Amino acid sequence: MHKIRVSINVRDNEKDNAEAFAKALNRFKKAVAKSGILRLVKDKRHYVKPSDVRHQKTQELKRKRKLAKRNKK
Repeated sequence: MHKIRVSINVRDNEKDNAEAFAKALNRFKKAVAKSGILRLVKDKRHYVKPSDVRHQKTQELKRKRKLAKRNKK
């Protein structure tokens, strides 16, 4: 299991707490998106057999090669 840590420090030095919370929430969302946690959680939501993973990778490579070949022409 992968361990990814994201830490966000919330500072309460602004007068408007709602705005401070909104800024902290936006920073948290950006940090989570940048670290790739959501992608990892979505990928690990269901078990995928290793043979299916290999099959998906080969199909993706075939698709990319086909697109690259089409773009060269």
